[in-house]
Amino acid sequence: MLTADVRLSSSKGSVCVMHAEDEPPRVKRTERQVTVTPPTSWDRRGVRGLLEVIKEDIAVNGSLLTPGTQMLVHLRLGQWAAAPERSGASHAIVEVLYRLGYFYVRNVIGFEVPRTVSMGRKVKFVHQHGVTVHPLAQIGDECLVRHNVTIGLRGDPSDGTRQFPPPRIGRRVQFGVGTTVLGGVVIGDYAVLGAHAVVATDVPDGASVVAPPARVLRLRGRASEGDAASAAEGPITHA
Repeated sequence: MLTADVRLSSSKGSVCVMHAEDEPPRVKRTERQVTVTPPTSWDRRGVRGLLEVIKEDIAVNGSLLTPGTQMLVHLRLGQWAAAPERSGASHAIVEVLYRLGYFYVRNVIGFEVPRTVSMGRKVKFVHQHGVTVHPLAQIGDECLVRHNVTIGLRGDPSDGTRQFPPPRIGRRVQFGVGTTVLGGVVIGDYAVLGAHAVVATDVPDGASVVAPPARVLRLRGRASEGDAASAAEGPITHA
């Protein structure tokens, strides 16, 4: 490979001499670590554990009138009903309440978050509507989720029948409006995903991911000429 040896000259400026050498070693890039802290579990054996985690969700998301709190209470009830310790009348009653509430949570306040999601503690859902989470996804403790967020699967383009596993989200990850996370990626602890970012690769701890900014396209032809003429004539007034 040809490499350049640059020598500086005070009278003639910079002189570049080309000569053949072996390819220089590439600079080694240190890959940042991706740490995904698993969600903290809660005691599903009795009513006390259920009330404690619901009280925690209310403290983080607001009163029971808040859509995010309503979704989380519904989720915790469904997980509590599905625990191996549930049986008999208590299981049947809570199971019916969960199934009926699912239509309200999904169709009215706009959260499609099944009870099979591995949901961490103290997760805050800032706004309602458009939040969709894959049934087997994992969301770590103290994450912050805004509206129109999707956490789902991604198909393999080389094999239409194969799909990647669902994402795993670490601790204290922030989701901007319209963020989409697809496929078997891991999002490291303390990462920040910007508005409308589409994430299909792993994100290191504490990293920020942003979407490309919007571009202003130049108008061409008569439309642009007409706009320019209107601007030159001044503002349009109505009688």
